[in-house]
Amino acid sequence: MLEDTNAELWKELTEKSYDPSKLPEVEDEYDEGAEVDGFLRSNSFKKAQESGCKKTDTTTDAQPPSSSKTIKPSSATFTYTKREYDWKKVKESKKIFLIFGIEHFDKSCVWIDDKTGKRTKTVVNKRDGAKEDIARLTKTMVRLGFEVRIYHNPSKYVAEDILKIFKKIDLSNIEVFGMAISSHGSANNIIYLKDTHTDLNFFVDPIKSNITLAAKPKLFFVNACRGKGIGKTHLVAQGNTVQKRWPYDADCLIHFSTIEKQVSLRDRKTGSYFVSALCDVFDQLKSTNQRDIHEVLAEVNRNVARLDPTPIEDRGEVLQIPVIQSTLTTFLYLAPPFDWTYV
Repeated sequence: MLEDTNAELWKELTEKSYDPSKLPEVEDEYDEGAEVDGFLRSNSFKKAQESGCKKTDTTTDAQPPSSSKTIKPSSATFTYTKREYDWKKVKESKKIFLIFGIEHFDKSCVWIDDKTGKRTKTVVNKRDGAKEDIARLTKTMVRLGFEVRIYHNPSKYVAEDILKIFKKIDLSNIEVFGMAISSHGSANNIIYLKDTHTDLNFFVDPIKSNITLAAKPKLFFVNACRGKGIGKTHLVAQGNTVQKRWPYDADCLIHFSTIEKQVSLRDRKTGSYFVSALCDVFDQLKSTNQRDIHEVLAEVNRNVARLDPTPIEDRGEVLQIPVIQSTLTTFLYLAPPFDWTYV
């Protein structure tokens, strides 16, 4: 009976998800033959650095100081495995990853003032490059063995409905749960959906409430601004006992694209700096790797920090540093089920 219920819930979740074949084409960013030097080595970043990071190409996920020129993203598609409706097969993967990616916003979605917390009259602007982030994340997480579901431009009502299902579905067979949230953001962890704003707990709490995920790693990657501030820079030289109860907030890891009150950078053509760095590092993982998730994400932070300062609009040269918030109580080793190459 429970199995039948799960199968029906999974079918509903899959029907609500976005068709990956509609995503733009993304390059295999990781250069297999590149020398390990601690720097980002994605093709998109190489091109961006070589071109001098034009101001018209780079923006933030905070409220813009003025209207920005938009650039139409690629419309090409890439081949992706068919969405799996069979719950029994999904359980075998033991990993689920959700992507909430917001690109377009309704006129009802307006910016929240960072200082007062009140709604402004300015409608939230489109996020060019958002689909590239989704495509890149999808490709990377599929490689790591996750069953991926994409929710593209959901309203708050739709997102809430999806999260309610994940709150109650039996995920006993799932060993690792992951979620990426990629959108505009404001101070106090405000996240913008298609039609209105919410906060990070809107996404995190339903997953923490699922008792079948207790004591299991729950990973959240938040790609959004957390204010309008620009980071300051420095010129530097180069047991086996089972407990009966478990803390509600334990075993969660949230990787923010930037620190509190500061912006998160996004290239309108190639996607967000944070997502590119995250996927670059994850794409290097091998089936034989034994690297804990904290070590892996520290490398992501280092790669973003070591990028050349980016000139953006009227705000001067900008750098960015992600931040890791973790209550994991065990080591977590992420690796693909086998080593492969894209064809």
